[in-house]
Parts: sequence; structure tokens; C-alpha cells
Amino acid sequence: MESRNRRSNKHKKHETEQARDRISKRQNKQETEQARGKTSKRQNKQETEQARERTSKRQNKQEKEQARERTSKRQNNQETEQVRERTSKRQNNQETEQAREREQGRDRTSKRKNKEETEQVRERTNKRQRESSRL
Repeated sequence: MESRNRRSNKHKKHETEQARDRISKRQNKQETEQARGKTSKRQNKQETEQARERTSKRQNKQEKEQARERTSKRQNNQETEQVRERTSKRQNNQETEQAREREQGRDRTSKRKNKEETEQVRERTNKRQRESSRL
């Protein structure tokens, strides 16, 4: 009887130990799964943050490039406008100079004609005087 009880107790002890092992394994498995989930979440969070940073860098780069292009266009427009203004001034100066030269030419022509007419009047007057003094 005692021997049977001992065997029975040993068997119960063995079953209890096996049950304990199963519970421990199950708990370890759960803990491992939770740790894996936490690790995965942390990695996902890091990857998301890195992707956000890359996107932000790319956007900043694009915005800088666009700002550079706008600045360049503005400078080109200013330079073009300045060239246009200088060209316009040069043309105006040339036209003014040409008009002045034409005016001076007219003045010289007018003076020459006046001189010729004065000379002709003088000659006619002299001729008349000579004719009248002959008579």
C-alpha cells in the first residue's frame, strides 16, 4: 500500500512538474510574442519617422530649388528690363541726335538760301542804282 502511495505521489509529482513546464512554456511563448510585437512596433515607428524625415528633406530640397528658380527668373527679368531700358535710351538718344542734325542741316540750308536771296536783292538793288545813275 505504501509502495502504491509512493508511486502515486511520484506520478502526481511528475504530472505537476509537467503541468508547471507547460505553463512556463506558454508564458515564455506569450512573453516572447509580446516582446516581438513591441519590437515590431518600435521598428515600424522608427521606419515611419525615417520615412517622414526623408519626405521632409525631399520637400525642403524641392522648395529650395523652386525658390532658387524664382530668384533666377526674377534676376533674369530685371536684367532683361535693364537691357530694354538701356536699348530704349540709346535709341532715343540716337533719334534725338538725328533730329538735331536734321535741324542743323535745315538751319544751314535756310541760312544759305537767305544769304543767296540777300545777295540777289543786293545785286538787283545795285543794278537799279547803276541804271538810275546812268540816266
